[in-house]
Order: sequence, then structure tokens, then C-alpha cells
Amino acid sequence: MLVRVLRKGRVSARPPDEPAATAVPINGAALSTYQDADGSRCAEPVLRDAAGSDNTMAPEAGGEEGSLLRTPELRLSPADGCEPAAGNGVDQRLGRAGGIDELLLEALARETLATCRADILAARQIVLASRKPEGIHRTRVALRRLRAAAKLFGRALQNERVLALASEAKRFACACGAARDLDVFLASALKEAQEHFVRQADTAEALRSFRATVLRRRRGQHEAARLALSSTLFEALDDRLKELLAEPLRTTLDSCVCEHPQDGMPPGGALGLAGDARVFAREALQRRDRRLRKKLKRFDKLDAAQRHQLRLRVKKQRYAATFVTSLFDHRDASAYIQATAALQDALGFANDRATAVYVVADVRSFAHPRGRVDWGAGVLKGWLEALALAGQADQAVLSAIKHFARAPRFWR
Repeated sequence: MLVRVLRKGRVSARPPDEPAATAVPINGAALSTYQDADGSRCAEPVLRDAAGSDNTMAPEAGGEEGSLLRTPELRLSPADGCEPAAGNGVDQRLGRAGGIDELLLEALARETLATCRADILAARQIVLASRKPEGIHRTRVALRRLRAAAKLFGRALQNERVLALASEAKRFACACGAARDLDVFLASALKEAQEHFVRQADTAEALRSFRATVLRRRRGQHEAARLALSSTLFEALDDRLKELLAEPLRTTLDSCVCEHPQDGMPPGGALGLAGDARVFAREALQRRDRRLRKKLKRFDKLDAAQRHQLRLRVKKQRYAATFVTSLFDHRDASAYIQATAALQDALGFANDRATAVYVVADVRSFAHPRGRVDWGAGVLKGWLEALALAGQADQAVLSAIKHFARAPRFWR
């Protein structure tokens, strides 16, 4: 079969010697089908450019939300065994014929992974070309999104190679972590402290010395991130991801049992393959949302480590919701994602304050000679402890939890 990646449009999935394919519109999923060498049905994401021409290209790098499936159609040859059905909705249009439900989920996974790869490579270029904080931040976000996508779709598609991407991406996200912590500290906690103590000359001078030490520390951590992102290990990860995008992502259903049932699907099942992509998305999002809400009800009883884990749960749910938005009503999905993002930001702000304490200790031990840096570190430590006692960050989280509780669960 011909496999063509277009931008914003139709799917072409027929050999050149077959009659024209039948067009079946699908709400939010671009996909072309083709037959692999072993006779199995496969899928590719399909987009069309603004001029309407057919172009094979990777998705453009976007912001943190990424650009997922748009408003495409599915073209199937009558030989594929699936004629258009009357009515509206993905279930009615696709039914159960010809394994198209499987292909829809595979295409969604392929499109998401391709977008993650494009975002990683674009952000990596910023890191390698400059010391802008934006580069480190975007790279970490893109790598975290890849991890979330690999876990979500790897379990659904029963693909261990996709699942393995998560641990590989974590290695490089961690390599960028120290530099990112210093960037956040410079832009938030240290900046606020300098503004707070601006009228106290000696303290202000000590904080300026501390900031200079932070910048020296950051240069070293940024260089470490650069080395990791330009290493052969990173190139190997990108090669594996590129290979995965060029081959079928799903495996044989009868011979595969999921070894990682948590977060994405029930034990032993291939939900989303046996059913349709929306069934898989509903089950995955509902399960995660239910666990998340239980944790949020006990927020005031959670310690720092548990709150950090809660923040990670919120982040994973936000990414998962973003990945499958195209399968549901965009307005309801947008409201839920925005509420999740606000909750993530509030938890992130509280986490940044907690992380700042460790950053201060790290910079203090890094400084040679210490002198004013010791003084500045003591001022910052006391100031951060006072802020923690005031509980401002917790109040912001509680407000975000109330907003999240009212958000519509768009997958229902």
C-alpha cells in the first residue's frame, strides 16, 4: 500500500494499481492503512499542508501540549473490507470491520510519538546552540511527554519496544534536571528574595554574591546536559524511535499479555485493541482520574515526598488527556486539560519552593571560597522556611483542587 504523510486532510491508502479508495470521515484521527510484508494491517498518521498538497514530513514541534490529530478522513479501498456506515461518531463510522479500530489506536500512538520526537529534536537544538533556559525546559517537557506516551500506548499496543522508550527518555530528562532546577531557582525564589531584601544593603550584597555562584554552577550543569544530548546514547534513542515510527506498533493480540497493567489498562487485556480507541481512552483516563481524586482528598495529610508523587500523577493525567483529545469533544477536553494544568502549576510552585532549599544547600557546598555565599545561603534558608510556614503555596494548591473537581470529565 502507498503510505503518505500529509498535512490537515485526507488519508490515501491504496496501491497505485487499485481503484480509488472510499473516503470515511473520522472525527480527529488521521490514518492511512497498508499491508505489511507478513500480510498484517498497519497504519500511518496522515496530514495535509495548508496548500492542500501531499507531503511526507514529521509533525511540527509545538508547545507543551503538542499538535495532535487534526480534522482528517480515512480512505479505505473496498478491498479492505470496510464500507462507510451511515450515522455519526467513530463507533458508527468504523464499526468492528477489518480491524480498523486497532489501526485507529495505532495511528493515534504513531502521531503522538512522532510529535514528541519532533519536539525533542527542536528543543535539543536550542540547548546545543545557546544557554537559554527555554531550551532545557522545552527539552525536559518533550522528554516527559515521550515517557508518558510510551507508557500509555506501549501498554495498550502490547509493545515492549515502545515501553522501553520511557526509561531511556528518563535518563536524558534527569541529565537536564539539575540545570532546570537552577533556572527555576534564579527566576523565582532567588529573584523574590533579592526584591524582598533590596533595602538591606549587606544582605542584598550577599545575595548578589550567591547569585553569581549559582550562575557558575548552572554553566557546569548546562554543559553536562549538552554532553548528554549530543552523546551517542541520545542518537541511539532517536534512531530507535525513528525505527519504531517506520514499522507496525501493534503486536498479535492472541499471543500477548500485558506485563505492565497499571495506569493504562486492566491486567492481561488489550483494551483499545479489542475495542475501539475511545474505549481504551475512556478506561485509561477514568482509572487515572479516580486514583488522582482519592489522593487530592487527602492532600493536607500528604508529606513532601507524597506531594511530589501527586504532582507526577497530575502531570501524567494531563499528558494522557492531551494525547487523546482528538477522540472527544474538544471544548470539554480543553476545560479538563486547563484545570489539570492549573493544578500541576500550583503543585509545581509548591515543589519549586521545596526544591529551592536543596538548591541553596548544593550551591553553598559548591562555592569556594564561601564567605558571603554562606551568609546569603543562611538568609535564603531562613526566608524559605518562613514562606513554608505561611502556607501560601498550599492555599494555591487547595484552590486549584476545587477548580479541578468541577472540571468536566470529557471522556464520559
